[in-house]
Amino acid sequence: KPITKTQFIEHWQKNKTLFRNTAVRILYLLEENDCIVFADGQQYLLPAKQSGAISDLCRETMVSYEAFKPWLAVQEVAELLCEFYNLGILYLSTDSDATNHE
Repeated sequence: KPITKTQFIEHWQKNKTLFRNTAVRILYLLEENDCIVFADGQQYLLPAKQSGAISDLCRETMVSYEAFKPWLAVQEVAELLCEFYNLGILYLSTDSDATNHE
């Protein structure tokens, strides 16, 4: 069952570390005003000024809540991360099926 952005942020804060499913590649293309994000066969659009969040996500397989906290204040970034979580692209170590992501 999908969770809300608020629930996602609360879970991440409590669990400290978010993991990226290594079976899914996240890429992005930076254009003049847009950051086009590609993940799991889909594409997503963010404003170009938020590409730093996606760049961080592409580089790391584990992301700490504290390191990413400033990005969570940006609605589009928080919503995209929540969507990725709901799709299984991102997961927490406490998720019941976490071992299926590695």
